[in-house]
Order: sequence, then structure tokens, then C-alpha cells
Amino acid sequence: MLYKKIFFLSLSLGLFLTFKILIGRKSVLINVQGRAELLSSNRQKGDLMGFSSKPLEKSKIITIFGKVKSKESNAYIPLKELTKKKLITHTNSKGIFNFNLKPGVYTFFIINENNAYLNSFDGKGYYKSYEIFSKRNDIIITITSKSYF
Repeated sequence: MLYKKIFFLSLSLGLFLTFKILIGRKSVLINVQGRAELLSSNRQKGDLMGFSSKPLEKSKIITIFGKVKSKESNAYIPLKELTKKKLITHTNSKGIFNFNLKPGVYTFFIINENNAYLNSFDGKGYYKSYEIFSKRNDIIITITSKSYF
């Protein structure tokens, strides 16, 4: 009888600690940093080295949990079509943005009027997404809509 009580107490304690650890891991937020920039070029004028990039300051950035399907590789998607929960931040004067996110896969867009913009795709019909399982600072959103290549 004593052994049964010890066994059940040990089992209960083990399950409690396991669930507490698992719940704690889900609430961990990961710092994610990226940059938004405008890439300019005009190859029509014959300038092969005419690329320039400047930071996009005070721009609205959103992130969507999961992958987002692209329609015909269009860089723009209406905001109303993004039905999943959105998180929003803004870039600073250097074009840098920050999010604190739970682990998972996210897609990052820059807002242009009533559209989300991302001119980067995964080759499988989706916008480029990022796996967030540790701190990242390599996310780049480049606007190329006014460039001629």
C-alpha cells in the first residue's frame, strides 16, 4: 500500500513537471529583427552598376503565422485576404524592425496602402517564410517595384 502511494505521488509529480515545462516552452518569445529597404536600379539607361538601396523608415511591417499562398507570383496581396492573425510593428530610421514571436513559421510583409507586399517566393507557390526557433536578425524585405532590371 505504501509503495502504491509513493508510485502515484511520483507519477503525479512527474506529469505535473512535464506539463509545466511544455507549457513554459510555448510561452517563450523569440526576438526577431529584420530590415526593410528600397532597391533602385535603372538598367534601361545602360548603367550596369546602378543599384542603390535605402532603408524604409516608419514603414508598417506585418507578420503572419504560417505560410501564405501567392496568387500567380504577385508581389501584392490585399490585406483583407490575410485572414490569419497579424502582428504589426514599424521600422525605425534605419529600416530596422523587431518582433517578439512564439516559435513557428512566419511570413513577413510590408504594408503599402491596403496591400501587403513581398517580392520573395519559395518556388512552391508561397511567399518566402522563415522558421523562427531561435533569435534571428537576417530577415530582409526588399521593395523592387520601381526598379527596372
